[in-house]
Parts: sequence; structure tokens; C-alpha cells
Amino acid sequence: TDSIQFLWASERDGYRHLYILESSLVEDGEAKVVRRVTGPGEFIVDEVLEMDDNYVYYMGTEPDKWLEKHLFQASIQTDGNTAPVCLTAESPGQHSCVVNLQSGLFVDTVSSVEHAPIVSVRKLDGDTMVLELHNAGTSDERVADLGEALHPPTFHRFPSTDGKVTLQAALYRPDETVHGSGPYPLVVATYGGPHVQYVQNTWGMMAADMRSQFLRANGFAVLKVDNRGSNRRGLLFETAINENMGELEVADQVAGVKWAIQEGFADAERVAVS
Repeated sequence: TDSIQFLWASERDGYRHLYILESSLVEDGEAKVVRRVTGPGEFIVDEVLEMDDNYVYYMGTEPDKWLEKHLFQASIQTDGNTAPVCLTAESPGQHSCVVNLQSGLFVDTVSSVEHAPIVSVRKLDGDTMVLELHNAGTSDERVADLGEALHPPTFHRFPSTDGKVTLQAALYRPDETVHGSGPYPLVVATYGGPHVQYVQNTWGMMAADMRSQFLRANGFAVLKVDNRGSNRRGLLFETAINENMGELEVADQVAGVKWAIQEGFADAERVAVS
């Protein structure tokens, strides 16, 4: 053959999607798009795991569900007309999967703010569990010993101060039976970017964040906000701070503080940033 086709990931439309491209082996020139595999839409492909003649299996997001990561199956034979199928939809949270096409199985590790990691073997055709390999919530004594100390944060959304984007946040709220209904002194726990998504529906970074849990247990509200510059929200959201660091990301953290004060969670006279 005088040409080859290959799978290509691109953010050409603002979100990382998959395409089938064709390139000539005998002539110079750019590869041409044969068809779109995913999108268009406000979701991304995080990682391609496997593919065969009909489907590609990848980890990614769904529209408006940026806090999670799931396993998807997308047809490579249609021009983006068939929406990818989420194979882990029944288990909210952040998934990490290893796919074996020959056996028709995948190993799934999933956690959320509600539960510690669970590892299982599942079928690709229907997400049926074949075998549970590990459940940290029941087999790890450390999780049981911590008990109610690891109270999960709650997720919230609010507009940026300029109204251009919707921001996502996680709030660790003190126990009302011990510390009252608030407002509480507020600690803004920030990374601020670029790149890292700080707010996720996952166990390790969120429920098991021991520093935030310690502060919460001692009467402090803790707020995490993913400002512009963090990833997994599309190209415009992530590159908004390009060559302009120190403005938008700070403004977005301020938006989070104002929201927490307005909602009655935070005492405006007692705010710290860490």
C-alpha cells in the first residue's frame, strides 16, 4: 500500500479527541483526517489503552463530569456518529484500568470520596464483575481505624469573578455537633496550577487528605478550588494563564473564598491560604 492509517489524539477543537489519520508513504505532505473517533463535545481522552479493528478503549471524561475518570469504548469505523460507551458508569469515581482484549476482561481500580480503592476483574461486554481482588475499605485495618475521621468533602460549583467559566471546588466542613453551624475559620488549600487537577472524586487526594481532615476536625473549613490553568477541562481552561500567571488563578481562588463566605461556610475575618 502507498499509505497508512493511524490513530491520532488532538486538541484541535479545544478538547483532546481521537481521529483516524491517513498519510502517504510515497508523497510529502500532511496527514489527512479520515474520520473522527470521539467528539465533538466538552470531554477529553486521557489515555488510550487498547484497540482492535472495530473499537478503541480509552480512559477519559464525560461532558460535565470533570471530577471522574472512566473506561470508554469508541467505534473506529464510524465518523463520530456513535457516542462512546462508558464501561464503568455504574461505579462513580476515578478509575484506572488495564484491558485485555484476548480474554475480554479488564482489571479495574476505582475509588471515590465515599470509599477506598476497590480492585476487580470485570467483563468488557457489560461491566460484569468476575472477581473482586482487593477492597481496601474492608481489608485494610488503617481505613477501619480512622473511621469517621475521614469525613468526605462535598463538591460545589460557582462562577468565576469575571463570569467566564464555572469553577469546581471541594469543601471540608467541620462537624456541626462539635463546632456549630458556622461560619468557620477558612483555610484555602491551593496548588493553583498549572496542570494539576486538585479537585477529584477520589479517595487518596480527597477523603484521605490527612492535613485537610485534621484541620476540619479542629474546627476549620478547608476549601480546594480548581482555578483556570488546571487540566482535564479543555484547552481554553488550561491555557488561560499562559504568559499571564498570577492573575486569573488568584482571581479564581478569590471567587472560591467569596462563595464560601456568601454560603455561610466561612468567616470573612478569618481566612488563611496555604
